[in-house]
Amino acid sequence: MKTGEKPAPRRWKPWLLAGLYAAAVLIWLIWGMVNAALAAGLAPWRPEVDDFVLEGIAAREEPYADYTAPLVSTDADPQMQYPTPVTVNGVAFRLRGHLPTGTPALYYRAAGETAYHELYPQSYDSSTGEYIFTFSVLREVELRLDPVTTAGCIFELSDLCFNVSRPFWRYLVPDLDELVLLAVCPLLCFAAAAEIVSMVRAGRDRKKDKRE
Repeated sequence: MKTGEKPAPRRWKPWLLAGLYAAAVLIWLIWGMVNAALAAGLAPWRPEVDDFVLEGIAAREEPYADYTAPLVSTDADPQMQYPTPVTVNGVAFRLRGHLPTGTPALYYRAAGETAYHELYPQSYDSSTGEYIFTFSVLREVELRLDPVTTAGCIFELSDLCFNVSRPFWRYLVPDLDELVLLAVCPLLCFAAAAEIVSMVRAGRDRKKDKRE
């Protein structure tokens, strides 16, 4: 390097980005193992439809087909609100209707929250009508299930189960949304770190130029 020539700026090394990805994966694995340990203490249990507070849903007095306990939606936004807070890691049930039911949605909110968080099923078996929602353990949350999306739909909801059993490895495998998060967060952290270091170096160079 010639006298008076500024040294070439150091370049960010690939191992830094790799380290951020490794840290993200490690954090995810730890989080998954914690959730698996918490879920191990949750026993599956089966509430009845009558345990819920029904809004926009009524029991059908006349029998329908081979439905054991037919229900009918009286408006386009039928809801089933569980009356007490619960700790859950999943919800499963079977659903069939004489009209297209649409995709059911599950909502939850923690104590003190006014807005619900929305969840959609991770799996659906068209041969049995079984929907399964799985998620990280939610502690003491209010649950609301919107089973159908159409008014005047005769439907039956059966085999309802809170706390869905999952193999240990499933807690360590991210779903699509979580995979995107794992891919994007290290890049954002890397970009933020690069910007901060660049600003620090620029300020240091300005001070050095003033002294010269």
